Amino acid sequence: YIQSQLFGESVGGLSFAAVGVLTVGAIGGGLLASWLAFIRSKFLEAFDEVDGALASDEQLSFVQQKTFYAFVPNAKTQQQHGIVLYPGAFVHEHAYAILARKLARKGYVVVVLRSPLRLSPFAPKRADAAIECFAQVRSWAVGGHSLGAQTASGFITKGKHANKVKGLVLLGAYNSTKDLSGYARLYALTILAEHDKIIMLANVEKHDHLLPPTRKIETVRGGNHSGFGHYGPQLFPRPDGQRTISLEEQQEQVVNLLAAWLPLVWDA
Repeated sequence: YIQSQLFGESVGGLSFAAVGVLTVGAIGGGLLASWLAFIRSKFLEAFDEVDGALASDEQLSFVQQKTFYAFVPNAKTQQQHGIVLYPGAFVHEHAYAILARKLARKGYVVVVLRSPLRLSPFAPKRADAAIECFAQVRSWAVGGHSLGAQTASGFITKGKHANKVKGLVLLGAYNSTKDLSGYARLYALTILAEHDKIIMLANVEKHDHLLPPTRKIETVRGGNHSGFGHYGPQLFPRPDGQRTISLEEQQEQVVNLLAAWLPLVWDA
């Protein structure tokens, strides 16, 4: 999956492990700067409009830490449940601020993690620190966008506080790294986008059996891959499809789908 996200569905038959060996060799050969330059050349910045969302107001408190930021409802009765999100590969974490803020207004603590080099697999357990920070939250869902959802899937099996997690959210993503089919008490929601050209539907279907039996799949009609955040266009590893709805409409659909599903998780 990481290979497909960073280099396309295939790299001329070259496995991701081989790419890793070549990378290590390059670093050992003194080409670390070139490797980092390649990574940074793929960075996807957040739209300027997200800056206004990174603040507190009468309903929400904006919390910023070294490894995450969060929106926390001021009403203590709305601090019982939370969700942690891992960003997609190379995407600036602020790109998810507007989506996170809208979801927090539904009555949840919403955390967005930061990742080294904007690659969540480099810090897969950062959700633990966020969960520890908000001790008042009784139950959690974890999830992410694209590659971030893969990392969230791994947290289910290895996270220190994974026992507090009741839900898994995959935004424009599929789980191919962890077999969660035996997690009967874990609820899983996959939200796809109709015009997503980054994630192949065939791969979603191929790996469906790795999700728990509670899994549910929804599709945002008219949406695309980058529409899960405020960034774009996404051209790597291939050009994303074009939305036929506005960015605001796509994110409104995503928030509504999450807001309808999350109570089912908490009540289970």
